[in-house]
Amino acid sequence: MNKVQPGRFELQYNSAQSIVGLLLGLYLLYWIIKVIYRLYFHPLAKFPGPKLAGATYLYELYYDLYPHKLRYLWQIEKLHQQYGAIVRINPAHLHINDPDFLDDIYASGNKHKRNRDAWFYRSEKNGPLGWSLFQTVEHDVHRMRRATLSPFFSKRNIHALEGLIVGKVDELVERFAIAHQTAEVVPLLHATGALTMDIISVYAYGKDVRKLQQADWACKELEAYSKLSQLGPFGRHFAWISKMVLVTLPMSVVEKISPAAALIPRNRAFFRGLIQDAFVAEGSTDKAPYRTIFQEIVQSNLPPSEKAPARLSAEANLLQIAGTETTARTLAVLIFHLIDSPAVLDRLRLELKPYTPESGSTMYLAELEALPLVYAELFLTVARVMTRFDIELFKTVRSRDVDIVRDCIIGLPSPESPGIRVKIKKDRLAAAP
Repeated sequence: MNKVQPGRFELQYNSAQSIVGLLLGLYLLYWIIKVIYRLYFHPLAKFPGPKLAGATYLYELYYDLYPHKLRYLWQIEKLHQQYGAIVRINPAHLHINDPDFLDDIYASGNKHKRNRDAWFYRSEKNGPLGWSLFQTVEHDVHRMRRATLSPFFSKRNIHALEGLIVGKVDELVERFAIAHQTAEVVPLLHATGALTMDIISVYAYGKDVRKLQQADWACKELEAYSKLSQLGPFGRHFAWISKMVLVTLPMSVVEKISPAAALIPRNRAFFRGLIQDAFVAEGSTDKAPYRTIFQEIVQSNLPPSEKAPARLSAEANLLQIAGTETTARTLAVLIFHLIDSPAVLDRLRLELKPYTPESGSTMYLAELEALPLVYAELFLTVARVMTRFDIELFKTVRSRDVDIVRDCIIGLPSPESPGIRVKIKKDRLAAAP
């Protein structure tokens, strides 16, 4: 057997040690130079702010991930109090708290083209939602995709969906009537989420997910959306880990790491099948009461790349989440404030009195839009629910369950919050003789 000479082994060990030391030294030198550049030569170096924030993203990470969590927005507010209207909040970004800059920052038109910030939106073309409108970086591409979707949410198209919306609001009302009979505690966000998810799923891709018929409403999805939004800052600082989990790893592994994160790849596979159905329906002569969003997109004049199943499934994922969570949370918080403000609720009911169930009249969007206290897509739900039922809060604390204390795409209440919960105290139709 060949024996390794002790001196030769020591020489190899020392050489390896020297190479490692050299690499570490070069890495340290790289970061020293980078920090010096960021603090003294970067285009943003002249703006005020903490030196640590200008030197490294660790300052933001400290307030958004650990030990604080999703609290950087409130720290930025303190920085404005200390440094003024314009503050450097990390090596590459400024935060402006001055309405005089609105026209400059949000200027539109071909003369003011600007791409969105890829780092902030965690945007990659081959990322988990990289082909969706939300994560589109290029100005012209974003404008094209937005122009494609915007008409579907115009007042005229929403009016065309009135039958669908009324039908789903009726289902919600019936569930509330049953909750009154059984004295059930209703998790308000899950209930309104079931309503909004049913509506957007039918309108977007023609599939009624029937969450209003499920005992737990849309509990699983709403909880997942909330947790998924909380992963945003992590994905911003550790994009490669986020991408690996959401795009590369098998579904079974992702489920074990984060059930909320698994929602993205699971939905992606689900939506691809529905998008394929939209392609099949392209040549169908069957008449439907309304066209779905993706049927219209498939049959549009968009470039073929914009109609690829992979891209449309990313867009469907975005529509499902945004069309469910945002409106659901708005509805839940709005109903809370109406219950918590009896004078406002009394005024609302007075204005809606001609359209109450007891009057035998039917509520229509066009009529409700003329009233001063009801707004946007929330008209029918608020009108039907708040005129038929007396609702009381159940163990709901505003500071814990309503007020926003975390910032992560959507504003969230305290992590200790069980949600806004209510009980149906009175059903006016059931009490009528």
